[in-house]
Amino acid sequence: MERINKKIHQGIYERRLVILIFLLLLPHFEPIYFDEKVHIIDLIYNLGRVVSAVYIVCHVCFRKQKISQIMIVFILIQAWYFLDTLIQVDFSKRILLNTVSMIIGCLIVDAYADEHIMQVIEAQLLLYEILIYLNFITLLVFPKGLYANEWQSENWLLGFRNVFTFNFIPAMGLSMIWSEYTKKRGRMHALIIVCCISSLLGHSATCKLVVLILTAGYYLRIYRLRIFTAVNATIGYIVFFMTFVVLRILDYLAPLFHRLGRNVTLTGRTFIWAHTIEKIQESPIIGYGQQSPETRIALVPEAYGATHAHNFFLEHLYSGGVIQFVLVVLFLLLVIYHLQRYKKHEIAQLMVLALVCIYFIYLVEASFYLPLYSFLFICANVKRVYRKCESRPAVT
Repeated sequence: MERINKKIHQGIYERRLVILIFLLLLPHFEPIYFDEKVHIIDLIYNLGRVVSAVYIVCHVCFRKQKISQIMIVFILIQAWYFLDTLIQVDFSKRILLNTVSMIIGCLIVDAYADEHIMQVIEAQLLLYEILIYLNFITLLVFPKGLYANEWQSENWLLGFRNVFTFNFIPAMGLSMIWSEYTKKRGRMHALIIVCCISSLLGHSATCKLVVLILTAGYYLRIYRLRIFTAVNATIGYIVFFMTFVVLRILDYLAPLFHRLGRNVTLTGRTFIWAHTIEKIQESPIIGYGQQSPETRIALVPEAYGATHAHNFFLEHLYSGGVIQFVLVVLFLLLVIYHLQRYKKHEIAQLMVLALVCIYFIYLVEASFYLPLYSFLFICANVKRVYRKCESRPAVT
């Protein structure tokens, strides 16, 4: 009887902890629609960020909790990014708020991951489910877009169609991990179906391809192949980066594609990459900080609305120079190191499947969004996730 009561109390404690983590994370995952169009809700989110930051900093300080190596590196990345912008551009309250929010969002994951990694995953998954299902409703009700902004005519709750991907990857990845932990698949299947339909309704080729890779990779069990490791995925990314972004092989294939009536610029991305590399060479050490969208667009007249480099590493080199690039590489190396140690286990293999999709996004987009970073923090805690899945306590 005492054992049963202890189990009940433990279950209640874990439920409350999931709710707490969910509430702490919530203000840092503000939908773009609220940020751009609903001022009062945006203000509430900002106040929530302050409360969340105060709570988690006090939590870490009072418990004298050790901050992980990857968290320290991430703080350095964000701090340099803000400082570089402050020196070269100007002070921006928005950039400061975003920088602090990124740090606090990942600190919440880092602080609770040591002892309560599955509660962190469950809270994040619940948050993504709410956002993705609400975004799906806006896609159905407003097929031509919920609102328009200066750069895009069709945006929904989560923003422009390509931005969906930044939430879909961690959401689908976490749902696969959670289903492996609980041995219940219904929740995961529902989320995958909604992500698939959303990608079709959004008409984003990037989003469709990412969802296809994740869905096919999971259901066809491709992630179980021996070559599917974090190191191999990274090598593959480097090859594609050098081939398509740096050496611009598509330029040499242009005559062939023109004969076939195809465009080889990848919606203007090859122009953006070329111009960005030229600018990086002019200020390679410290970059240029975060410049205004108008300044960035003026750099690439051949491409419409080029507000960033459309490549993760080029954007870091442009905005923060070699200093920021080295820090980002160190961050990713820490993630790869942990994943590689558990490469034979299914949890790590599922994470690598999501990592492949993140690398694809890093190839064609410049995502500094919290969802992808927070998922990489989960990947860095693969050891703890693996141990929880191995023990597999009953989950109701």
